[in-house]
Amino acid sequence: MGTIRQLLWWGQLAGCCIFAFFSPFSIAGAQIGLVAALIFWLLDVVFEIPRPLPARLIALPVLVYGVAVFCAAIFGINPKKSFSSLDELWLFLPLFFFSQRLTDAMFRRRLLDVLVFSSGVIALYAILQHFTGWHPHRPESLMPLGNRFRSLGTFSTELTFGLYFTLVAAACFCLGWEHRRRRREKGYLLVSILSFLAVLFSGGRAPLVSISVGLILILLLLKAKDRWLVVPWAAALTVAAYLVSPALFSRMELVKRFDFQINNPDSRAAIWQRSYEIFQERPIFGIGFGNFQAAYAPKIKGLRTTLYGHAHNDFLNVLVVAGLAGLAAFLFFWKVLLLQILKGLKKTGDEPERRFLVMGGVSIGIYLAYALFESSFSDQEPMMLLFFLLAAALSTLEKRNPKWAPFL
Repeated sequence: MGTIRQLLWWGQLAGCCIFAFFSPFSIAGAQIGLVAALIFWLLDVVFEIPRPLPARLIALPVLVYGVAVFCAAIFGINPKKSFSSLDELWLFLPLFFFSQRLTDAMFRRRLLDVLVFSSGVIALYAILQHFTGWHPHRPESLMPLGNRFRSLGTFSTELTFGLYFTLVAAACFCLGWEHRRRRREKGYLLVSILSFLAVLFSGGRAPLVSISVGLILILLLLKAKDRWLVVPWAAALTVAAYLVSPALFSRMELVKRFDFQINNPDSRAAIWQRSYEIFQERPIFGIGFGNFQAAYAPKIKGLRTTLYGHAHNDFLNVLVVAGLAGLAAFLFFWKVLLLQILKGLKKTGDEPERRFLVMGGVSIGIYLAYALFESSFSDQEPMMLLFFLLAAALSTLEKRNPKWAPFL
């Protein structure tokens, strides 16, 4: 029995390392590693029945959200299509898994080291990409930005790339700043700088808003007396980026000229207005996941605009597809996670785990700010990373069971 358990444990570790390594540049590789780790974990669960409910801190909000999503599918405009779109709920499984396994500090550190190293390589590549315009999967050039290009690493869109590396930049800073004289933490801060520059060169506006919120939260949550240095640090990098690529200013000008002009059919304001009209037609349980385009198409009939697949706002998007019930469950999920992290911050003093809780709180703030302008809750690349970071934070609140990690 011990040999089997040992093999299952090493299988989980290998799957997690594959996930961490491929996460910044290959969704297929990250999914393969994560699924492998989950399979070994579920097999391991068989040997520990009966056992406490895993990750009890998040079980209730996940269950409530799942019920709301199923109700939306049942009462939506196309239940068959809605149920076929529920496969994305599998992403909650890693949240449970990592919340358990990352209670082991050595396991947590190993995975973070792999993730940070891989992210640093891709961030450096994305910075060079801004000047060269080269993408391994695109025969055509990237989206031009003056005489430069909008960076997106190996991602398919600049927006997904922006959220992912905003989370990386903030997480690396939170983990590296207080002990920056150590070699590992110096590496974390280097990756934070590279990721921050890569986000700036992506030309995304939502990432800039979210990273600004992240900086404010870092100032509020970190205990280090010199944490205010993050402000001139970020300002210097931003000025340097804009001096190298003045065309980045044009992206911010679009906010005034484009995003909030209701008479422009492709503006955020117009998209939000049409999405709200769809919600008013089915306010309780919504239209169901996977049905947004079908409901949106009649709203743009006769207009020269794009048929979008979401509302460009996660809160509004959930309101449309899952109604008031879904939005309440969605907000409840984030409320529980945030309250747990804040409670943990109050209980911990200068313990090493505190920086993980700070990272979790900052990550939630970054996502919620980003969600005001984009619908990214269904984007698996950034959400896998976000749930990993949150699980790393929540794992510090779970009681460590030595039977879960006997072989490290």
